[in-house]
Amino acid sequence: MTATLVGLGGDTDTSSTITVNNPTITFTAGPTPATIDIDGSSASTTASLTVTISAAQTTGTTLALTRSSTAINLPANPTITAGSTSVTFSVTAAVAGSATVTATLPAGLGSGTATSGTITVVP
Repeated sequence: MTATLVGLGGDTDTSSTITVNNPTITFTAGPTPATIDIDGSSASTTASLTVTISAAQTTGTTLALTRSSTAINLPANPTITAGSTSVTFSVTAAVAGSATVTATLPAGLGSGTATSGTITVVP
């Protein structure tokens, strides 16, 4: 997106162009591990996911999290703190199955821009 600013008071001789690049979003290291266990007998009961955006923001960036099934429990929407480019959060096993976690950027940063990762839960 490019915006042109025109000087106040009718001064149209003064203008600047500002280019705003919406950040991209990825799961950088996740889920780790990709398979988790309901009772911890054969694998961990939690998995860590790290979401990274391509450019640090001046304010916190709260991600919207969704899951494709009830196989996992998600935390409340995690926030990438101002000046940072990533946040790591954990999901826990709920029932056997597979679930895809999707993290989506807020509207001001290109809503609809999302990334996802799949976790398998074993009994």
